[in-house]
Amino acid sequence: MAKKTLSVLCGTALLLVTPLSISLSQTEPLPTTPQRIGGWYPLFFSEFSQAPLDVLIGQIHAGQVARVVIHFDEQRALAERIHDCLLTAADFKAELAADVPADTPETQFDHQRVSLTVTLQAPP
Repeated sequence: MAKKTLSVLCGTALLLVTPLSISLSQTEPLPTTPQRIGGWYPLFFSEFSQAPLDVLIGQIHAGQVARVVIHFDEQRALAERIHDCLLTAADFKAELAADVPADTPETQFDHQRVSLTVTLQAPP
């Protein structure tokens, strides 16, 4: 049987699921608890707030974070403050990305918001 991978979007995390081959003679029980396989989540800032950064810094210290991208438009100073906080508190260099999405009559963006995309490590 050829292995196939199924991508499932669950909330804000992308999960990769590989189907199991099960035969009637299988003697080992199937896992009953879900296993963490990586993923991502967003954080949003309109102003500086230490509390969500403390949670993120804890995850970085625990080795759970692979990458952080800080997206900003008009709030470069806020984005740099968040970047510097992660660098100082966790010795973690996040990526800064200047995003300037264009507003349309159908879509209006919050240009004052800074968003972080946190990518989690897949377990070994």
